[in-house]
Amino acid sequence: ECEWNTVDEFYNNSFGYIVGSICDEDERIFSFIFGNNLNGTIVDELSGLKSLEDIVLIGNKDLHGTIPSSFGRLSELRRLLIRSSSMTGTIPPELFHAEKMQMLNLGTNDLSGTIPERIGNLRDLSYLEVGMNSLSQTIPEEIYQLRNLVYLNFYENELTGTISESIRNLEKLDAFSVSYNKLSGTIPSSMKYMEQLHWLNIEDNNFSGTFPNFLSSSSSKLDILGAHNNNFTGSVSDSFCEMEVGVSADCRNDIFKPKVNCSCCILCFDETPVWDGECTDTKISVHIDHEIRKDDITIERNSDLLVWLLVDQSSGENILLKGPIYNWHDGEPSYEACVAYS
Repeated sequence: ECEWNTVDEFYNNSFGYIVGSICDEDERIFSFIFGNNLNGTIVDELSGLKSLEDIVLIGNKDLHGTIPSSFGRLSELRRLLIRSSSMTGTIPPELFHAEKMQMLNLGTNDLSGTIPERIGNLRDLSYLEVGMNSLSQTIPEEIYQLRNLVYLNFYENELTGTISESIRNLEKLDAFSVSYNKLSGTIPSSMKYMEQLHWLNIEDNNFSGTFPNFLSSSSSKLDILGAHNNNFTGSVSDSFCEMEVGVSADCRNDIFKPKVNCSCCILCFDETPVWDGECTDTKISVHIDHEIRKDDITIERNSDLLVWLLVDQSSGENILLKGPIYNWHDGEPSYEACVAYS
């Protein structure tokens, strides 16, 4: 028997969800929605409910196991949300046979492996969230074929490679995040044509090149640009200031010249490492081409060993200092150095 249950607003953006199952007039279940109290695993038998349009399982921390590949047989499935649970394993490629899917949220789980190329089958997909997992390797090129995407979030995974110039195909994209990954290369210049983009988070990666000022074109609708903890150089354009875009960048450094100059960033970050109080065989990579002084502290390069030296003003002798090690970014060759103290 199919019953309607009480509304529980556990989902944090004002959606009131029926907790339980929802049926049509013919007693066919088309929505299966539970939050907070489920435990155990997701059973394959759910895929026998051929009329299912919604599977929403959010905030079930005791829900574990793998995502059933049999969900790909649900030809009417529009929304699959298994978020903030303890799901493990990989994203099954068979899942993407459910070609009517419009919303897929698998964020905040323990998923690993790659993003399957078959995701390109979901031409109606408008919302994709796989953040806070352990997904690896590159963003598949097939992602850039999903022209109906409005929201795309890869936050906090282990993705590598670059962002493809093909991203310009996502003309409807409003929000895009790849923060806290291991992506590299430059930001595609084709992104300047993405005129619907309001929110762009690319911080905490290995992106390089000059700061992507082309994102401040006159047709841009950008509101937020998180770009700190990368390897950008140059200056943040004043156009961002005029557009009142909330920009974060690596524009503060108390010792050396900052990586990026910015007159109106809402947040300026400093990546200067701090000594952790331990002296081991840990090696760091630094750039240095000459002696640098700050107050009574001198940094010198002696062969391939870099140490901090404190100049004792009374005796004129150099004494090894127990203190911090700072990075140097001037394009000079790197030296392998050991943090050494006496």
